[in-house]
Amino acid sequence: MSLTAIVASILISQGGQKPKTKPTTKPAQTAPTLGTVQLPGDNGKVGVTYQLGAKGRELHFTLDSATVRMNFSAPEDSLAAGENQRILILNFTVQNPQKEEMGLSATTFGFTAVSPDDENFKFSGYILGLPKKGKISQSLKPAQKVKCVVAFPIYATGPVTKVMVNKGDATPILRYDLTGKLDKMESAFSKDGIDLDQTTKFPALAKGETVDIGEFGVTYNGWEFTNEKIKGYAPSKGFKYLVLKTSFKNLVAKDAFLSFAYFDYSVTDGSGQKLPWNRDILFEGSDTSIYQKLVFGEDDIKGRVYFQVPETMTSFSASLTHVSSKRKVKLQTN
Repeated sequence: MSLTAIVASILISQGGQKPKTKPTTKPAQTAPTLGTVQLPGDNGKVGVTYQLGAKGRELHFTLDSATVRMNFSAPEDSLAAGENQRILILNFTVQNPQKEEMGLSATTFGFTAVSPDDENFKFSGYILGLPKKGKISQSLKPAQKVKCVVAFPIYATGPVTKVMVNKGDATPILRYDLTGKLDKMESAFSKDGIDLDQTTKFPALAKGETVDIGEFGVTYNGWEFTNEKIKGYAPSKGFKYLVLKTSFKNLVAKDAFLSFAYFDYSVTDGSGQKLPWNRDILFEGSDTSIYQKLVFGEDDIKGRVYFQVPETMTSFSASLTHVSSKRKVKLQTN
């Protein structure tokens, strides 16, 4: 039998197919992370997990949500917005994808918000653990996952279009555009839940209404004219006292302090002349000055301030200003 016939016979016996060769087995590769994650890029997305850090020292980072507020309440790290500021709050998850323990502390991640006019606002506080909001400085075991939050002051108005997150000097970094992704705040100083203004936008603070201002909640309890003695003194001849009543409550977990130095009251008569204030806040039921801590969760402290005004005064305007933030609220006087 010829060689051609032999080959044909073999092919027929194998169903017309050539003999299969066993594929070469590639060596198994160890994945550097647990699960599938994205690499950092120009556009970070809320809810997506990214891998941040130098090779072999990576951590997984997921931005869960973001919001802005007048203040942030935590037992040891409470914050209140200052002048032309609001507080940016970032809730996120960190997981250790390594086979060894990895550290997590205040300096593990960097957070920077960039304003529309290119001013940088950097986070310089503590990473707090959720839900108790205690300071985190710990080792993460392999695959361990923790929920965290950071809060820091940024510019008061305008969209939050650039928030950068980095781990050390490793690149690339995460960049988030939070336009339309911020949980809205409720504040007397915000008309849209995003911007935080320096003055309230409604024309007057009505009696019994409360506003958030700095770390305080302030309730306006109205006003009255009186000729009764205050601190042992009656009004001078031809004058009477104008008394403005306000209550104060601490809105943050850290103790706040209340005295005349923290608020400025202003009264202007019908001609626009500003009347002098004696810079004293008294308890509503006594002539004792308020000079004490306000503890979170305790009842409001009711106070009053007084001005000596002409006996003929029938109309006036009044306002209350938080000294450190310079935020002002107009008090209803009619």
